[in-house]
Amino acid sequence: MPMPQSNCTDHTNSHKRFHSTPWLTYHTNSIQSPTSLPTLKETDLGSFHHTLDLNQVQLSLSILQMDPADRAVVKIADRRDAIQKKAFTNWVNHHLSKGLEYIESRLHWIQNVQRVLNYLRYRGIRIVNIRADEIVDGNPKLTLGLIWIIILHFQLTEVLQNQPGISTTLNTDISVDEAARQSLLAWCRSVTAGYPGVFVRDFSDSWRDGRAFLAILHRYRPELVDFQVIDRQSASQNLELAFNLALRELQVARLFDAEDLATITDERSIMTYVASLYESLVVETPFVPPMPTFYPAVTRDTVVPSKSVTVASSTVQSTNELNSRWTECRTLATDLAQWLRLTTDQMSARNFPPDLKLVQQRVLGEIKRHRLEERPRRERERQQLVRMYEELKPAIRCGKLPNESFLCIEQINRLWGEYDLALQERELAARSEAHRLDRLQWAGNRATRECKAVESQLVALERHVPEPNSSPADLTDGQLGRWKEQLDVVENKLNGLFSQVQHLRTGRYVHTEQIYRDVCTLHQRFLDLKRRVREQITSHGLNGTKIITQSTPSSVLNGTPPSAILQHMPSGHGDQKYEFLTPIQRCLAWIDEHTRTVVNGSYGNTLKAVEEAARRHDHTHREVKHFQGEIERCRTNHTKMAQPPEDKQLFEEALRTMEDEYQQLLIACDKRTRFLHSLMDFVRLAEQQLLWIRDRESREVSRDWSHYESQLKSDELRTYLHGLMQELKQHEITFSELSVVGSSMILDNHPAVDLVQAYLSTLERHWAWLFQLLGCTEARLEQLSRRETLYQEAAHCEASLNKLLDNLRTQFGPSHRPPNKTEAERLQKQLQVCPILLYAFTLSRFDNLYVLS
Repeated sequence: MPMPQSNCTDHTNSHKRFHSTPWLTYHTNSIQSPTSLPTLKETDLGSFHHTLDLNQVQLSLSILQMDPADRAVVKIADRRDAIQKKAFTNWVNHHLSKGLEYIESRLHWIQNVQRVLNYLRYRGIRIVNIRADEIVDGNPKLTLGLIWIIILHFQLTEVLQNQPGISTTLNTDISVDEAARQSLLAWCRSVTAGYPGVFVRDFSDSWRDGRAFLAILHRYRPELVDFQVIDRQSASQNLELAFNLALRELQVARLFDAEDLATITDERSIMTYVASLYESLVVETPFVPPMPTFYPAVTRDTVVPSKSVTVASSTVQSTNELNSRWTECRTLATDLAQWLRLTTDQMSARNFPPDLKLVQQRVLGEIKRHRLEERPRRERERQQLVRMYEELKPAIRCGKLPNESFLCIEQINRLWGEYDLALQERELAARSEAHRLDRLQWAGNRATRECKAVESQLVALERHVPEPNSSPADLTDGQLGRWKEQLDVVENKLNGLFSQVQHLRTGRYVHTEQIYRDVCTLHQRFLDLKRRVREQITSHGLNGTKIITQSTPSSVLNGTPPSAILQHMPSGHGDQKYEFLTPIQRCLAWIDEHTRTVVNGSYGNTLKAVEEAARRHDHTHREVKHFQGEIERCRTNHTKMAQPPEDKQLFEEALRTMEDEYQQLLIACDKRTRFLHSLMDFVRLAEQQLLWIRDRESREVSRDWSHYESQLKSDELRTYLHGLMQELKQHEITFSELSVVGSSMILDNHPAVDLVQAYLSTLERHWAWLFQLLGCTEARLEQLSRRETLYQEAAHCEASLNKLLDNLRTQFGPSHRPPNKTEAERLQKQLQVCPILLYAFTLSRFDNLYVLS
C-alpha cells in the first residue's frame, strides 16, 4: 500500500519546494511559522528555534532539590536523548532529502501526521498514547518514539526478515523490538567472529572503540581497512575512520559523531546505524564472506649486497617464518579469548532447570564433562600461547611485529582467572540448587503423603457423620464433640498444607499446582463435613461451642443394669416362698460385679500397663465364658423342680433376665478385647517410633563436632546423614499411618481416647524437633564441607608450588651446568617463561581459594 499523499499537493501557489535541503533543517526565511509548531534543528527534535546545549540548561527548582546521584542520572538520560535526537534527525534527513513540500498550515501538519499514524495502525503496528497534535507541538519523547517505530518496522524488520537464518528469529513470540535486536546482534557476532579485540556483547559499550564497525567493513570490503593502521589509532580516530568509510564508499548516512560515543552510547541509535550498514552490505551478498587476512605480509626493505644472495634468501625465509608464527599466535589468542569470554558468560548464567533430575544430569553433568574434557584442552592451548608469545616478544619489541594489547599474556591470564572464578561459582551454585531442589522434592512428597492421610481422616468422618436428612435419634453430646474435635484437627492439618504449598510455590517446585489442587479438593470436602456437623448440632438443639468430649467411656450395656434388677426382685433369704430364686440372684450378682469390672476397668497409660490390662481382661473373659456352666445348672435345676405355675413363671422371667444380662456381659467382654488389642497395637507401634526418634535426637544433640572438624571427616557424616534421610522417609510413612489409625480410634469412641491423643501429640512434637535438628546438622555439614574443600585446595596449591620449586632447583640449580651454548639458550628461554606460568598458576589457584574462603 503506498504512503498517503498530502492533502495540500494542489496548493502549489502557496507552497515552496525545497529539493536540496532536508526537511528537518531549520530555514531562516520570510515564512513565519506558527509558534505552536517550532522548526526542528538537528540537535533537538523538541525545539526548532534554538540549538539545545545541555551544559547551559538552567535547572528547575525540582531538579535542584534532587540528590547529586539523582541529578547525575537525569543528566545521563538527557545526554542519551541528545544522541538519539541527533541520530534520528540525520536518519530522517537522509531518507527525506530527495524532495519535500514545505507546508505552512498547522491543520495540514496535523492531517499529515494523522495519516502516518493511521497507516501504521493499518499495518498492524501498535501505537500507544501518540496523538498527531502532540507530534506537531514538538513533544520530543513522543517524536523519538514514533521515529523509532518507523525505523523498527520499515528498516530493521523488513531488511532482516528477508535474509536466510534470520526470519525464523523474527517469527517467535517475543516482541518485534527484541527480535530485531537479537537478529541484528547475531549477525554482528557472526561477522566479527575471529577479529582480534572485537567481541560484540550488545549495542552499547561494544562499539565504543570503533573496531566493531571496522571489522564489519573489513569482512565485506577488506581493501578499505588496514588493521596495522587501526592498531596504532585511538578509539575516536577509529570511529571517525569507520564513519567516513561508510559514508564515502557505501553511502551510509552519518548519524552521530565519534565524541557522542565517548562516554554514553544509545542502543537504538547504534542499531539504526548498524542496520544501515547491513542494508548496504548484505543485500547483494546474503551470506557472510570468508575471513580475509588481517595484515598484509610483513615486507621491509632490506638492503642486500649483490654478493650476499644467500644471506638475502635466509632473511626472506626468516621473515616468512616469523609471519607464519605471528599469524598462528594471533589465531590462537583470538580463539582462546573469545572462548573465555563466551564460556564466562555461560558460566555466569543461573537459569537452572526446575527439576532435580535435570539439574543433576544437565548442569552438574555438563560441569563435570567440562572439567574433564574442555578445560584441560584449553589449558594446554594457554600454555602453548605463553610459549609462543615469549618466542615472539623480541620481534615485537624490535618493531618487526605489531604490538597488540589483546595479545598480552596478562590479558589472557585475566580472562582465564575470570573464567575459572565463574566456573567455580557456577559449580557451587549448581550444587546449592540441587540441594535446594532435593529438599523441595522431599517437602513435596511429604505434602502428598499428608494429603493422603487427611483424605483418610475425611473418609472416616464422612462414614460416621450422617446426612442432615437422615439424622439418627441416638446421637449423644460425646459423639458430636468428638466429630468437632476431629474437624479441628483436620482444619489445622489443612492450614499446614496450605503453608507447605506456599513454601513449594516460593521455591518453584514443579508439582506445586497439582498438590495445590489436591489440597483445595480436601478443603472443599472439609467444608462440606463441617456444614453437616453444624446441621446435626442445630437439629439436636445443642450449642456447638459447649460440646465437650467425655473422657469417661459410656456403658456398653443397653437396658437396665443387673444391680437395678436385683433391687426389684424378691429376696429368697428372708422368705421361704422365694428360696428357689437364690441361685439366680447369686448369678446376677456375679454378672453385675464382672460387668462393672469390664466396663470400668482401666486401659493403662503406658505400653506395659496396657499389656497388663489385656492380660487381666483375658483372665476375666475366660471366667465369663466358664460361667456358662452355672447358667446351664440353673436351667437344669428348674426343670427338675415341681413348682406352682406362678412360681414357675417367676423363675422363667428371672432366668431370661439372667441370660440376657450374661449375653450383654459377653458382648462387653468382646468389645473390650477389641479395644485392648487395637490400643495395644497402636501403643506398641507408637512406642517403637518414639524410641527411634528419641535415639536419633540424642545422637544429634550429643554429637561431638570437634571430632569431625579436627579430622575433616565430612564424607563419613554425609553418608550417615544420607542413610538417616532414607530411614526418615520410611518412618514418615509409618507416622502417617499412625495418625490415620489414631484419628479413626478417636472417631470410633475408643474408651482410651485420652491416651491415643497423648501419643499423637507426643509423636508430632518429637517429629518436628527431629526435623529442626536435622536442618541444623545439614547447615553445619555444609560449613564443614566447605572448610574441607578449602584445606584440600590449599594443600594442592602447596604441593604444586613445592613441585614447581623442585623442578626449578633441578633444572636451574648451581649443580646443573648446561653442556653447550644451545642448551644454555634453551634453559634461558624456559626460565623467562617460568614467571608467567607461576603468575597464571597463582592467579587461578588463589582466586579459587578466595572464593572458597
